[in-house]
Amino acid sequence: MFCENCGKQLPDDSAFCDNCGTQITPVAPVAPVQPAPEKQPFVLTKQHKIIGLAGIGVIVLAIIIAIIAGVAGKTIKLKKYVTVTTEGYNGYASIDYEVDYAAMFKKMTGEDVTKFESMEDFESLKNSAALIEKAMLLEQGVNVEVTYPEGKADNRLSNGDVVTITLTFDEKTADKLDIKVKNATIEHKVEGLTDANVYDVLSHFEVTFEGYQGSGKAVITPKESTETVGGVRFTVTKDRTRVDYYVTSDDWGDDFYVEISGSDDGLSNGDKVTVTAYADADELSEYGVILDGLTKEYTVAGLKDAASFDLLANHTVVFTGVEGEGKAVLSVKDSETTVGEITFTTKADRPNYVYWEKVGDSYNNGSFYIDFDKSTYNLKTGDVLTLRCTNDADYLAEYGVMLTNMSKECTVASLGKYATVLADISADSITALTAKYTEDLKNRMYEDWGDVVHNSWSSFSEQSIGEDMALYKAIFTTSKNTASSEHNSLWLVFSVTLDDNSISTPTVYYFYYQIRNVVVGADGTVDMQADYSINKSYGYTDYNKLYSDRIDSFSLNIEVLE
Repeated sequence: MFCENCGKQLPDDSAFCDNCGTQITPVAPVAPVQPAPEKQPFVLTKQHKIIGLAGIGVIVLAIIIAIIAGVAGKTIKLKKYVTVTTEGYNGYASIDYEVDYAAMFKKMTGEDVTKFESMEDFESLKNSAALIEKAMLLEQGVNVEVTYPEGKADNRLSNGDVVTITLTFDEKTADKLDIKVKNATIEHKVEGLTDANVYDVLSHFEVTFEGYQGSGKAVITPKESTETVGGVRFTVTKDRTRVDYYVTSDDWGDDFYVEISGSDDGLSNGDKVTVTAYADADELSEYGVILDGLTKEYTVAGLKDAASFDLLANHTVVFTGVEGEGKAVLSVKDSETTVGEITFTTKADRPNYVYWEKVGDSYNNGSFYIDFDKSTYNLKTGDVLTLRCTNDADYLAEYGVMLTNMSKECTVASLGKYATVLADISADSITALTAKYTEDLKNRMYEDWGDVVHNSWSSFSEQSIGEDMALYKAIFTTSKNTASSEHNSLWLVFSVTLDDNSISTPTVYYFYYQIRNVVVGADGTVDMQADYSINKSYGYTDYNKLYSDRIDSFSLNIEVLE
């Protein structure tokens, strides 16, 4: 048989060629010829860090290396086959190194592996199984160590930095492969890097402050722009607080946002606000762009002072009743006040509310609820209640209004007493009560209440009320039963001339109002806020009958004011 490497004739039982040292594989029986599969393209390409015989995968690389190792006694000088390059920009560069196994193979065997186009070309070589095994050993034997300057790392290199690359080969593996390897130490100096371009992010945004002291707000306004820096195109649109970017060389893009770090409202002049662009400064450094102006601090200025509004200015608390049975009554007068951008309104018939409305915007309105912190009944002198509103004082601060007097303490004082005789009630109070119930009596007659007088009246249109309506008598009574819960009653009897189509002549009618448990102050003034129980009579044409039916029939002590 013959050596497949050098062609020398050898004995049939030879294990190695005594001329070139190539291992001899026994000849196997010839197998039937199979149709050749379609060839796949074979291309050599570089890989990051260590570039082998690329394009045919790890196995093809192993085959080539194994062929190299098959040349016994050859010396491999690693340094000769290592190339180191630098990529990037000053301060943001990285190194690339590769071992050119194809050149090494050609040097050792004279074969140019770049001529192979497919995996099948390698499979045509003899002893391929043994070559693959040796190639795997060769790959395992290579060790690469990179040492960067102190404080530096890959992709952070600058001009003048020196990077040390040490390539070593495992001695035991070299012995197995019967090769000699000269290790390599390469000191690579970084040179020729250009500076990256700078894109100032926040220069494309404006920060302003609006509103009032204590409730101001920071507003970020984009400045519409399109700018190409290095290999990146940046775009800012007026309706978004973000930056869109597009990398032309790699055909991809993304965005990052610009926002207030922390609270952007409730501000006062002199406060500090930090605006942040949420991106990595070096995110685009490989494309020659360094992002600058990613954070900036602003001082709040230009906010106006808010005006104050006394929320309880129109509210009054009156204490009524007697000792131990006192009551707190809240009252308010009709009012309308404009402060800042808000108009405040109170209504006498709704004392628990203060209404607000933004000037010129009827849809922007609301109300504040005013109440006490505890029960308003069964009070005694010295008790303390707090009138309050539970909203925050700065509830309307954005409209230039700060609320004041959100609560106030009220101490119970000067509770009245139950009148015991008619003289306890002042003449002014009698006059005030007379006016009140005269009006009520007129209203009763005007409301189609036919049975107020007698059933023949069906509506006011059929009746005539004389102008002589007046207080006829004032009567004060107390119960002879001292255990009675009814302390007193004030009876106001009114007389009035009425006429309708069912009687021949005008007739004087008599009506009474009974006011129970009248409470008076020290000056005899009747407590008009008290919840009096009122009893009303129908009309009588005979006063004496009214008196006997409604007043004298009870067991009462009676005083009459003519």
